[in-house]
Amino acid sequence: MIDNQLDYKSLYSELLDIASGYLDDTLDYNHLSETTAAYKALLNKVYDEELNNENGKNDIAFSNGKAIGTFWAALCLDDQIRTRSFIRGIEQAIQDKLKEKKSLHMLYAGTGPYATLLLPLMLKHARRDFKYTFIEINDFSLQVLKQVISKIGFQEFDITFLQEDASTYQIIQHNQPDVIISETMQKALEKEQQVPIFLNLMDQANPDTVFIPEKIELIAGLGDREFDFNNQKPEDFRKVTTLFEMSKESLLPKSQWVDENSGDTVFHKTSVKIREEELESACHLFLMTEIHTYGKERIIVNDSGLTVPNYIGNIPEKQSGDLFIESQYLIAKEPRLHYHIRFSDNG
Repeated sequence: MIDNQLDYKSLYSELLDIASGYLDDTLDYNHLSETTAAYKALLNKVYDEELNNENGKNDIAFSNGKAIGTFWAALCLDDQIRTRSFIRGIEQAIQDKLKEKKSLHMLYAGTGPYATLLLPLMLKHARRDFKYTFIEINDFSLQVLKQVISKIGFQEFDITFLQEDASTYQIIQHNQPDVIISETMQKALEKEQQVPIFLNLMDQANPDTVFIPEKIELIAGLGDREFDFNNQKPEDFRKVTTLFEMSKESLLPKSQWVDENSGDTVFHKTSVKIREEELESACHLFLMTEIHTYGKERIIVNDSGLTVPNYIGNIPEKQSGDLFIESQYLIAKEPRLHYHIRFSDNG
């Protein structure tokens, strides 16, 4: 039922302006901040009830990670580079898929209360033959999302709402998605369900299904001796080697990771070497996250809350020998990259 208090002509004009703001090829931080503020104001106008309460702050724990509470999920919009990169990546994926077919099925796993990464684009493509599957395990988030979709006047869209754990959800084979979106992560792929969700969906999807993000890398990186912890810039971090990669190319087939006895997903342990000469000017060791959203869209180290580097430790100034990093990504109650650092004296 349409809310008569909302001016739909004005609302849709604002939403199209928001889409245009995020899709602007020029990254102007003032304009991006204004676009984000306009987006938040629009969402608060559509849904003006309080999320900052006990129900809204409750996370949901699983054996393979957690789903964050409604209030925290809503705050993700404030990560402006993250929001811009995902919206732009999704739009690029849509345009690429429209070269192949006229109708698209978009699956969004972990929508939060607003489906913020897709909502502006839904209006932009309102005249196209699109259908949407929104998966959200948090009942409060899902109920808010249904109200937002209804109040904003999108109830005529072909939308299926599912309260499901996306890490175990079974795709209906005759209803395969063309694009699968999930941003259910924190820096270093810690705590949340990003990896098990994508591993589950990748294993079931068609080979030509687009996943957003396309790739996430956990990278060992160095900071040189003049590194300033109070003024970190992306160029201050020196990438050395990838320790774990989440992508179709690296994760499939899923069967390679399944333990024959337990049936659990167990990634292989890896060992990489950083040569002594690479360490000569280095003082700090980091675990860095980089996200290849889609196409040309990337979120590099320290560009976003999702890519803030984890400080591992100091490299002794007089240390000789190579540095070895033994690591393994663990899917557990608190997913994370487990690592062990050791030096080997070359003398």
